[in-house]
Amino acid sequence: MLTRLVLALVLTSSLLLAGCKSAERPDPGTSDSPATSPSTDSTPSGSPSSESTGVEPASGTLVESDEFSYRLPAGVEWNLGRGGLGATTYDDDLNAFDVDATLVPLQAGDDVADLAKDYEVTAGDLPYDPPLKRGENRVVDGVEGWTAQTVENGQLIYAFGTRHNRVSFDLFFGFPKKDPRTLEWIEAVLASIEWK
Repeated sequence: MLTRLVLALVLTSSLLLAGCKSAERPDPGTSDSPATSPSTDSTPSGSPSSESTGVEPASGTLVESDEFSYRLPAGVEWNLGRGGLGATTYDDDLNAFDVDATLVPLQAGDDVADLAKDYEVTAGDLPYDPPLKRGENRVVDGVEGWTAQTVENGQLIYAFGTRHNRVSFDLFFGFPKKDPRTLEWIEAVLASIEWK
């Protein structure tokens, strides 16, 4: 599944660079998802920690690029991969917890605020069964982005994406749906994101 996700992200990134356009999809709500909050203020307000979401940011291994950084949950060993922007760990039953970030430079003329297009180009046609369902937008470290999720083969696939500082950024999680840490860890990682 991870190989399919990485391949789909690479192909989707290529389409973004080519300026490919897709029709907009509806914005259905979701349930049992990490907390979402529609944007009411476009002014950066700092990292969404316990003040805004009630979640303490993750404090484990640091993952960073020139555009952003985030931390992984502490207390487990994470194997960094995918160019240093993703990581995987396993539970005692060898169920994978995958986190994967992707950055694609925006082209001249791309609308930084067009989250609907960013979702369509980034995640709209990924081969999940069932397909990703677009959720509500949410604000992470003062930047509004889209969310989407599905459950495939017992894995909760949750994605956050946005356009910021002339890049398209997305963060995909593939965590065991039944693990009690799943939603807490997703929220903690999101709460740890800092834009540069």
